[in-house]
Parts: sequence; C-alpha cells; structure tokens
Amino acid sequence: MVIRGQDIVITEDDGSSFIAAAKSHVLDIQCDEIETAGGDSPDYKDFIAGRKEWTVSIAHLIGDISEDAIRIGRTYEIWELNRRTQQLRTLGTVVCTRASITATKGSLVSGSLLFRGKGEIYPSPGVGV
Repeated sequence: MVIRGQDIVITEDDGSSFIAAAKSHVLDIQCDEIETAGGDSPDYKDFIAGRKEWTVSIAHLIGDISEDAIRIGRTYEIWELNRRTQQLRTLGTVVCTRASITATKGSLVSGSLLFRGKGEIYPSPGVGV
C-alpha cells in the first residue's frame, strides 16, 4: 500500500493564528524500552514496551529570525491538511523544544523547528511517515 504524505499545519494552541506549514516533515513515534531480564538470563536482555512519545520536525524558510526564537517553550496545535478534501485533522498538542536557523551570506535563511507531543497523538490515516 502506498501512503501519500500530507501537508502539516501548526497553529497557536487556541487555533487562532497560523504559524507554519511544511510540505516536508518528519513524524517520529517511539516508546521506552524497559529491561525485564533477571539473573536467570545473564547473556541476553529482555524488555517490555514502556511509555510512548512523539515528535514532529519541520524545515522552512524564515522571514524573521526572532520569530523562530520566541517559539521555544510555547504550546501549539498541529494538524494534517488533506489536499484532496481540504480538510484539517488534528494530530495533537505540541511544545516547540528547538529552533535551528541556518544563514548563509547571500542565500535565503532557512530553519527547522522541533515539536514534542503532549499526550496522545491522534490517529489520522494518510500521515506520511
């Protein structure tokens, strides 16, 4: 089965204003590994799945460097835009935890933002991972 990626839209946490959109993004979902091997299994580890977490990182062009810097620590809503239906589906609430800005003399300034999910990610078919 082929899955097509969708656009990602990020808004203020109350949904009032749009802050970013990215056609290229990385959605990373993982869980902790809790080791459960005891003394009767000294050579090999055994584990169970622990708590889950998720992050979304986006790359974009920057109009004002200070805009990305003030996003750190703020809460946002992240959405998936289905181009065919023009419908937005929520993925969840995120906190901006990192902004990386690249400025090369004579070139457009680009950057990336990392958002860490707060709580559960809402399942949404068609998310390009």
